[in-house]
Amino acid sequence: MLKVTLLLSASDLIIHLTIIPTTMPAVKGRNPLYALMSLNFIIKVQELKSDGSYSAKEIVSPQTLSKYVPNEKIKISAFNAALDSGGDVYYRKVRSTLRIEFRRK
Repeated sequence: MLKVTLLLSASDLIIHLTIIPTTMPAVKGRNPLYALMSLNFIIKVQELKSDGSYSAKEIVSPQTLSKYVPNEKIKISAFNAALDSGGDVYYRKVRSTLRIEFRRK
């Protein structure tokens, strides 16, 4: 989003441009890693169904990822690996039935 303000003076025209970021700010919390992940990544989760196909991708926040990955060490190692990877998309298979996709904003 772009906000333009025009200021008129006697001698010349002054234009102020303000660029407002379109991404939402990170949710403030106790864990700075979660804030960093919210700022930089979109997190999607897929679960394997009983018929062998994956479910539709569900977008989750780092806090709600605890519903799928209750082990904090595994979750933090996945976050760190996604931050350290140089690509735009990072996939992590946590267990045989769960796949997490980290996509850079």
